[in-house]
Amino acid sequence: MRSRMTGVLEEFEVPWNIELALQFHPGKKRLVVIGDQSMTGVAIANQVRAQVPGLPKEIEVEFLDEFTLDELVAKVRFASADSIFFFIPFYKDVGEAVYSAQDLLEIVWRETGVPLYSAWEFLLGHGMVGGKMISGFSHGQAVAEMGLRILDGESPADIEISISPDDPPKFDYRVLMRLGINQNLLPEGSILINEPSPFYSINRHQFWTIIISLVILSLVLILLVINIWERKQIEVRIKNQLSFLRTLMDTLPIPIYFTDRSGAIAGINRAFEHWFGVSWEHDKGFESQELALVETRFAPLLDLRMDSYEAQIRHGDGTLRPAVLHKATYADAQGENAGIVGVIYDISDRKKAEDDLRAAEEKYRTIFENSALGIFQTTPDGSWMVANPALARMLGYASPEALIAGNPNISSLYFQQSDRERVVDLYQQNRGSVEFEVLFRTRAGEIITANLNARAVRGCNDDFCHFEGFVEDITDRKAAELALAASEAMLQLVLDTIPQLVHWKDRELRIIGANRNFLAHVGQTELSVIYGKKYAEVVSYAHEVEQISRLDQEVVETDEPRFRLRLETRNLAGENMWLLVNKVPLHGPHGEVVGILSTAEDITQTMNLEKQLLQSQKMEAIGTLAGGIAHDFNNILTSIMNSTELAMEDIPEDSLNWKDLERSLKAAVRGSGLIKQILTFSRPTQEGFLPTDLREVVSEAVALIRVSMPRNITVLAEIEDDLPLCLADPTQVHQIVMNLATNAFQALGEGGGNISIRLSKMILDRDDAQLGNLVPGVYSRLCIEDDGPGIDEDIQDKIYDPFFTTKGKGEGTGLGLAVVHGIVRNHGGEIRLVSTAGFTRFDILLPTMNELCLLPGECAGALAMGNERLAFIEDDEDQLLLIPRVLEQLGYEVHSFQNPAEAVFTLCEEGLPFDLVITDFDMPGMNGFDVAGILQERRPDLPVIMVSGRKQAEEFLGQAGNIKFFLSKPYNKDMLGRAIRDVLDKEA
Repeated sequence: MRSRMTGVLEEFEVPWNIELALQFHPGKKRLVVIGDQSMTGVAIANQVRAQVPGLPKEIEVEFLDEFTLDELVAKVRFASADSIFFFIPFYKDVGEAVYSAQDLLEIVWRETGVPLYSAWEFLLGHGMVGGKMISGFSHGQAVAEMGLRILDGESPADIEISISPDDPPKFDYRVLMRLGINQNLLPEGSILINEPSPFYSINRHQFWTIIISLVILSLVLILLVINIWERKQIEVRIKNQLSFLRTLMDTLPIPIYFTDRSGAIAGINRAFEHWFGVSWEHDKGFESQELALVETRFAPLLDLRMDSYEAQIRHGDGTLRPAVLHKATYADAQGENAGIVGVIYDISDRKKAEDDLRAAEEKYRTIFENSALGIFQTTPDGSWMVANPALARMLGYASPEALIAGNPNISSLYFQQSDRERVVDLYQQNRGSVEFEVLFRTRAGEIITANLNARAVRGCNDDFCHFEGFVEDITDRKAAELALAASEAMLQLVLDTIPQLVHWKDRELRIIGANRNFLAHVGQTELSVIYGKKYAEVVSYAHEVEQISRLDQEVVETDEPRFRLRLETRNLAGENMWLLVNKVPLHGPHGEVVGILSTAEDITQTMNLEKQLLQSQKMEAIGTLAGGIAHDFNNILTSIMNSTELAMEDIPEDSLNWKDLERSLKAAVRGSGLIKQILTFSRPTQEGFLPTDLREVVSEAVALIRVSMPRNITVLAEIEDDLPLCLADPTQVHQIVMNLATNAFQALGEGGGNISIRLSKMILDRDDAQLGNLVPGVYSRLCIEDDGPGIDEDIQDKIYDPFFTTKGKGEGTGLGLAVVHGIVRNHGGEIRLVSTAGFTRFDILLPTMNELCLLPGECAGALAMGNERLAFIEDDEDQLLLIPRVLEQLGYEVHSFQNPAEAVFTLCEEGLPFDLVITDFDMPGMNGFDVAGILQERRPDLPVIMVSGRKQAEEFLGQAGNIKFFLSKPYNKDMLGRAIRDVLDKEA
């Protein structure tokens, strides 16, 4: 490849130029290299990076290659003071323009004035200081010489590749001066560009010859100037006189012209130019005097007729206009006739006004004759001057003449003469027109309502000349207005009757109407108080104002209604309430939005019912879960209790092992109590319900609470006399009072306070707002309140959740309110909370005996041993091994089954003699109901005892006739023995 090529290698010396720059600018320690990301820019930048190690060690080098033009100027301008800049040639697109390297260098130099260096000679003179640079001319010359040698036959391989020619350093004189660089610092042999030439470089003899010649020429010039100035003064005076005359002519608003002796137009004023649409300066015809002679429109101006006369002259717009010509001759300095002066007075406007007046009179006559309104003129005493046909028809006459003949005076037409007198008084009091309603009697005797609009015309002495005006029959309109007023009154009555809050606004969202309920909502009684105001001016609750304003703006902007939007707000008493809001745009005759109709319904009670339903569903779900867990725990506790009892029978009672087992048995019993407490809120049960006097139960609880409270807490009790009985479990009611009082005590804390317990009767009707989910009837109302800090609104819907507590770890189980909620629900009642800052009250509503019937009581039987044959069905393996042993200790013969289907087959198909079946309810494949149902059909003589840890006795009643007893888990040997004897003894 080298055999066919040679050339000049372009190399530049960055270190030499930078060291020279450091001599020019002592203290500079930072070199910024400016380039771009083009292929050439990257290649040159890499060459510079290769020479960076040759720079002084204290120099810090930075490369800039990605920026806009503005960013480049900003970076250079705000660079640190110890920076010098090295510029790599590149091009830059800025908008639709392309900037060359010279353009970019000039912009940076012009905007910043910082020291700029480079290694390319073609950038010198554009803001660069200078230095040792690569010259394109030198390169071209060297390459040209190589080319000539190759053309002469020399092989390229024999021509040595040379490096850039070593040209002397070059500098820009203007940049050196601007940066204050001393020329003594330049290297020897340096070349300066843009250096000014010396003044005294020409020959001294020639210089003085030029100076003397200039002095002589100056003297001659002064003499000429003086002569010219004197002539100019005379010309100025003449021009001033001519200018005055020209200005005088141009100022006059009427066209003026004058002619010379030959009759050609010699001059015109500006009004003449405008009127005829010509220009004296630009129309060549005036210069040659041919225009006035050729155009016929100037003929009336140039005829020999003098004096003033009217003529038709064609205007510049091409129309013929009437005008009055005033012409006269004028004389020159010698008294001879020099021409004609003419003035043109345009009378077309006057002519037009006369024509318009005639047309207006004709138009008035047409309007007068054909108007639908009655028009009249009368004298001050009421005599007719003129009346139009419409007035005659309005009053039942065939023509105005018939009207005037039948009623010579207008006063005879008034149904009430007081109206006529009132009209005359108003004429005398008012200079302008008067307008009011009067009653007229027609020719047929009918009474019509008319709108009279009239005025008094006065003469020069301010006396009445005549009356004139027009009459409009508004009888039908008055009837329509009365009907509309009645309709509006009916609509307002309807709006004031409905329970919704209704108001409407204009497009600027100003209130222009409302019903009575909306006025009550904003605390007003009259619409006038809020009329024209915006919503923020009549409602103080910021949240409501913000939401309503946003909705109004959306409806106006989108022209789309908004329906059934729920809004939480507050009433005048500061209580929370919910509104169901509807917004509908109101439209004008062209479909444009002119306002908004807003309706709102108070759905606070509905929202409360929804919350109660949600709470009820949540508690039911939790109860279902708790019931399942309780069933498993009951199985475990049943095994623990019966296994412990069996073990205790096998060891001495006074031994340590016996006492350990006794503690285990007690712990199992406590666990059974906890499971029952959980089931209290998870399942409806009325076991233990009996007619109860709540006064005794609450009084007993109050006495216990008082003695257990510290001295800084006062317990107040108010129990109403003559309360009806409730079907309730006294123990559970007692637990309600104790749990709620304990919560109140914990809420009061160390600061103390008051706890109030009230028991009263409450009657709820069907329309009572407090009815809620209850049925109408008589209820006992138990209120427990305290003046503690209150319950935060954010957690009020969670307080009945099991295990939810705001107390610290170890201070509470979170079951207190959950148990209370379960007890109240099981009693068919309802619990309600009212809490604000500094006040909390729980209201317990329990139905009285007037509303419920007694349920059958729990079956009970005697405890005894037995020797009958029993079938025991249970899927739990522990109980399947344990309970048969317990039954055998009671004297019974037991056959146990783990599979209910196998048990049914054995009992029904094999016909073994059994006296009683004990079956669990929760079993896989077939539950206890299924087993009892099959036995009812196949072995109706065989009684069944149902066992369950989740179901209750009343759920089994009526399910199958052979279910004689329900036994709840956990149970022990005594409970099981009594249940068996109760069933078998009754069957016997």
